[in-house]
Amino acid sequence: MKRKTIYLGLCVLGVALPYWQVIPWVAANGLNLSLFFHQASANRVSGMFVMDVLVSAVVLLTLVRSERARLGPVERWLPLVAVLTVGVSLGLPLFLYLRERNLEQASAQPRMAAQSTSGGVKSMPSLLRRLVAIVWPAILAFVILALGQGVWVALFTTNLKTSPKIPWAVVVMAVVLWAMWQYLGGKWWPRSTSEARHRYLRARRVSSRVFVWAMVAGALSIMALTGYWIVMFQLVKMPANTLPDMSSYPLLTIVLMRVMASVVSPLTEEAGFRGYCQVILEREFRGPTAVGISSVLFALAHFTQGFFWPKLLVYFLAGLVFGVTAYLTNSILPGIPVHILADMTFFALVWPHDAARRMVWKSGADGWFWFHVAQAVVFTALAIFSFRRLARVAPALPTR
Repeated sequence: MKRKTIYLGLCVLGVALPYWQVIPWVAANGLNLSLFFHQASANRVSGMFVMDVLVSAVVLLTLVRSERARLGPVERWLPLVAVLTVGVSLGLPLFLYLRERNLEQASAQPRMAAQSTSGGVKSMPSLLRRLVAIVWPAILAFVILALGQGVWVALFTTNLKTSPKIPWAVVVMAVVLWAMWQYLGGKWWPRSTSEARHRYLRARRVSSRVFVWAMVAGALSIMALTGYWIVMFQLVKMPANTLPDMSSYPLLTIVLMRVMASVVSPLTEEAGFRGYCQVILEREFRGPTAVGISSVLFALAHFTQGFFWPKLLVYFLAGLVFGVTAYLTNSILPGIPVHILADMTFFALVWPHDAARRMVWKSGADGWFWFHVAQAVVFTALAIFSFRRLARVAPALPTR
């Protein structure tokens, strides 16, 4: 196995293992920095690990600076972002991966000339290159998702524990989302990465005609997806998605918190999966393949709701809806209001009733079951028709 592949696998572990520990802590304690640092330095042993990580971070960033000539203008800042958002566990293998990849590219020309005489020898590096081309944008998408939603979970929990009558977390999160959007879209320092960040976000304006057809196709798709979800819950036994019990809080707090929750996920997921991730995938794969891969990753991002294939299937189909919209319009902007509408629909009308749904293999299929089956089928057909119409009015797609 190549070192580059090993480094990429370590990047995945470097994100998964730390967040596996810290996300439940934040969910339980909120953004309590004093408690965080108190527990991190509770004794000599934990203090030793903190000092070790800090020194390792300084050494890593010094090494990145000394090797900046071998890294591109965007790549030289990625280890710093990784250290700040996750830690050395991601920053170090990410730096080693980028360095190894650039070294391979520098020596690729002679090797490719030698391999051109043998298709069998050439196929394996091509396969590994394709796998790397999937893992790298996946890491970017999950980092963007974890950063945005991790901050929201911390603010949400802290707000409800300290001052639930004043929903200050909504205001703070709005500022955080604005700052994230500006930076991911190419604003601010470093200027050397501005163009690449702007291109990866793909937040381009579209014509009103394209926007309307994207909204129509998205709304019809939501109707179909709700039908699939309800039917699946009556065919396969699985736990319902639970929402925090906010019945004891003021109405204003409930409304604003639910609205912000319906905004955080669409903005971070569209930026991460249909923006950065899918844009990079579209450079390596054909458009439909890139959409399919990003949809699989989008479904896997929801495994926290349980590893049940009916749920993951609906999330995959939702990923296809948003991915196709971004691909046809060459922009993530039309998909954002559709995504917000989908989240609000499931939060308010679907998930609260899942626990009470009856299994058809126990009580039989009633009229409502067949109604939802028809809903899924009819609105799927209407959504496909609308997407075909969107493809006609959207700008011509680039060919590979």
